Amino acid sequence: MHLHEHEDTHLWEGSFAALAAGQIDAATDDVLILAEDESEVRRLHSDIVTELGTPIAHAETYAGAQEELPFDVDTFDVTVQVNPSRSPFKRHQPLYQASAVTRPNGTIVYKAPRSLAHSEAVDIDTIYALNWKHHETPALAALMTVSLEGTLGKTNPTATASHTRPSHEQPPETEETTITSFA
Repeated sequence: MHLHEHEDTHLWEGSFAALAAGQIDAATDDVLILAEDESEVRRLHSDIVTELGTPIAHAETYAGAQEELPFDVDTFDVTVQVNPSRSPFKRHQPLYQASAVTRPNGTIVYKAPRSLAHSEAVDIDTIYALNWKHHETPALAALMTVSLEGTLGKTNPTATASHTRPSHEQPPETEETTITSFA
């Protein structure tokens, strides 16, 4: 069983900020911008506002690991997320958190360095390959629609055994796993 299937990936020539700006109504949407470090959050927010040509009336930013977000469930219409680099076992948690704080039928504009996380709480609408035109470090982006009401927690609230490893197979929280073949 697959969570998501896609026939193709679209090549996106513009910036991630331009992709995000295309999903935001600056006057009415409650927007959350997430990234791992403060400078990236500030730059992304500034770039999105530049693309929109107007300030976002209701915007929050958050810089950090995204393991647990300090926002109430179902708070935002659009969440712009740069998922931090993670081991394969930990890359999904930030998406679970983003889907919890984004309202049902809201949009997550998602970017990750090597692979997309997945969650049963979202539908992936479109996948994009970024940074391909100028031979930069490749990245993936996706437009996702939140399909379930949010639940904050440490695990995917709707995961089944076919989508998550049983707890006895999970690596200890203190271990980091590095896949050097992708580096």
